[in-house]
Amino acid sequence: MIASETVETIEFCVRAPESVYASIRVDRNQNGSVDSGVDTLYGVTLNEHICTAFLRPGGATTFCGIFHSEAQLTDVRHEHDRWEYTLSVPKRELSFSSQSAWIGITFWDDARRAVWYFPRGDFKTSIHIRYEIDGGKNH
Repeated sequence: MIASETVETIEFCVRAPESVYASIRVDRNQNGSVDSGVDTLYGVTLNEHICTAFLRPGGATTFCGIFHSEAQLTDVRHEHDRWEYTLSVPKRELSFSSQSAWIGITFWDDARRAVWYFPRGDFKTSIHIRYEIDGGKNH
């Protein structure tokens, strides 16, 4: 996974075997724990549609679409039993008052019916991504 910044979004580009789906888990209030109705997930369904949901404690989520988002799934490609796709997420959805995002990644391997997390632990060791917001102005 590679994260890159545009003026208004963070682009998460995922390259994986065709059976592996990655979801971005976002600690929007940056408190190191999962909060229902606050923290969010951005992912791709098995039918290659974007899924935006709220996280729930214990690894659960709401149904896709319960969290209304302006995120987009872009640039989906399939080559040599691998695929690549990009999730374009508005910066203003990644945190409430910060110029950074605290994220974790969930991987689902449909062929092996297995799930794993990076980094391990629920937001205690999140990946920290710093960014600018529209020339330094926060929304």
